Amino acid sequence: MNITQGPVIEKFSALFDIPVEEVIEWVSGYVNRPETEFPDLVEYGLIEETEADRFKSMADYIKWRISITADARIRESIAEEKREEG
Repeated sequence: MNITQGPVIEKFSALFDIPVEEVIEWVSGYVNRPETEFPDLVEYGLIEETEADRFKSMADYIKWRISITADARIRESIAEEKREEG
């Protein structure tokens, strides 16, 4: 599966100060080459069976990590205040 730069990867990269290329390589390794990049996860049966499932899992993980950052919590707090005022 071809992993490319998009808004979610760019945001993750910026929030965690990791070069976009490294994020893409990390995701690609998990999705496409788990047996060589994450052998312990494979050995213990902790990795999804298909590329599609691994991609969804990684996308969900990245979105979750973004959602729990201080940046996301501050944005949600501001939005909540606006909803209460509005």
